[in-house]
Amino acid sequence: MKNYVVALSVSKPKLENINGKDLKTSIVREPLYHPVYFDQTGPVGNKPADHIEDVFVYSENHYDYWCEEFNIERSSWKHAHWGENITLNHACEETLRIGDIVRIGNEAVLQVTFPRIPCFKLSWRLGQAISVLSDIIDSGRIGFYMNVIEPGTIKPNDTFTVIKSHPLHPTVAGVSRMLQSTDTSMAQMLEVKNLPDLSPWGLTWINKKIHTIEELSQLKEYRWLGWRSFTINHIVAETHDIYSFYLSPSDTQAIPVFRPGQHLAVRLQVENEIIERRWSLSEYCPDKMQYRISIKKVDNGVGSSWMHAAKEGMQVEIKAPSGDFYLDNTDIMPIVLISGGIGVTPMFAMLQAHLMKNRNSRAPIYWIQCVRNKDNHPFKDAVLAKVEELGARIHFVYSEPTENETIGHDYHSCGLLSVDKLMSILKTENIEFNGKKIAIPSAFFSFYLCGPKPLQHALYSGLKEKGVERVFFEEFVSGLVMNNADNRLDVATVTYKNAQKQLSWHLEDDVSLLELAEFHDLKPQYQCRSGQCHRCKVKVLEGKVRHTLSVEGVGEDEVLLCCGVPDSSQLVIDV
Repeated sequence: MKNYVVALSVSKPKLENINGKDLKTSIVREPLYHPVYFDQTGPVGNKPADHIEDVFVYSENHYDYWCEEFNIERSSWKHAHWGENITLNHACEETLRIGDIVRIGNEAVLQVTFPRIPCFKLSWRLGQAISVLSDIIDSGRIGFYMNVIEPGTIKPNDTFTVIKSHPLHPTVAGVSRMLQSTDTSMAQMLEVKNLPDLSPWGLTWINKKIHTIEELSQLKEYRWLGWRSFTINHIVAETHDIYSFYLSPSDTQAIPVFRPGQHLAVRLQVENEIIERRWSLSEYCPDKMQYRISIKKVDNGVGSSWMHAAKEGMQVEIKAPSGDFYLDNTDIMPIVLISGGIGVTPMFAMLQAHLMKNRNSRAPIYWIQCVRNKDNHPFKDAVLAKVEELGARIHFVYSEPTENETIGHDYHSCGLLSVDKLMSILKTENIEFNGKKIAIPSAFFSFYLCGPKPLQHALYSGLKEKGVERVFFEEFVSGLVMNNADNRLDVATVTYKNAQKQLSWHLEDDVSLLELAEFHDLKPQYQCRSGQCHRCKVKVLEGKVRHTLSVEGVGEDEVLLCCGVPDSSQLVIDV
């Protein structure tokens, strides 16, 4: 079939109310039916909001397919509705390959660089739930990006002709599915990574997938279920009321790595009572045979008092690291770590993990720490030692500075951290990809909060009101315990129907339905692992479930595996 241009479009970022938030986007645009000049940066007059690819291409025949799938009147979607710069009459992502070179019309020559990675803005534009993004990816009807090799004018009815094909390269749809599939191997990803024609933006996504494959392999290795004895090897006083405890396995066997930000469940024998506490891991050193937790002594706190009175050589029991609050270490957007008081513990592990990445490839990171004063400021020296790496992105907030402490020397601002003060600290960050810069406003940063509940909730609410999408916070307690305080279910039998596997789930193991499956070598689909993308949503065939995170758009007969747990003794799910 002859492929040709149906319409063109250009757009610049403007504010749109997306799911109740004012966000900048270029996806809303009008079709053009006259010639448009494409220079080395794409169509003249066009500016993407949050990606750096030159040109996005989509096909008219996909419009027909999706209107039928979504039961939408075809006439309600004009050309360019999917945000494309070029609308073709027919294009097939199943045959076009990464690196293919195309002539459009008589002048312009472009190269296929990467599939579109759809986000929440697309589902909003289509008027659909975010869960449809998985269906779009699986269908292969996703569109693709191109870079301009030879500038020229493009107009409607210009032919779209492949002048150089790469038959050994993966197809556009194939790469998209590789990024989503849990069956993708490291060898497949490394093969794609080594493609000479892969775009910088595409390389970022490939690296994210490689990191995920590596991380899951490492997390499973040496992981144990239940309790295990650890010895307190070393105790360090960080402040007068915060001690760090270095724990090594009493059996000297290997221990698994963890996601920076996760915690340990610790079981203590206090007199005649056994108590359980959860303390965040405060050091990220994956090559060490030890874990570190840092604990503040709380007035009348039985667990913290016992630990502060403990001696080196004493033993405690712990479970393997767990928790839904952790750093996405593949994030390409700027990161903001905000802590209050002892909430600094998971943040310091996140900071260490982030700074282990290559300096040229990691995103900018902000460290904002709220404490009372210098005497109550844990890890200050360790953070200041990172000044050269962090630049000017460190900000200490003292709520009650002493007379001997001076602003600009000991701390940067005083009082309480408000959302307005926070936004004044942040700045638009320019991220560079292969010589191209994209300005990232603070609404697109990733925020991590950990501290007293009033601080967390005030900042969370304020950031959401300002249109920030990615805000994560720690509740200091296990989601499973918190959400199962009443009628707590201790054990359940989970049947993964399609896999024909029946597994035993235990509350004390602190695992989701996704993690339970992975520990037994099942590979359900997933992506974000934080309840947002709905990639892991499946049907509940029998029994009940509950979620350990706040989720939206999930029916009573559905569950997100990444944060779902049984709520009945027998559970059957469509996996």
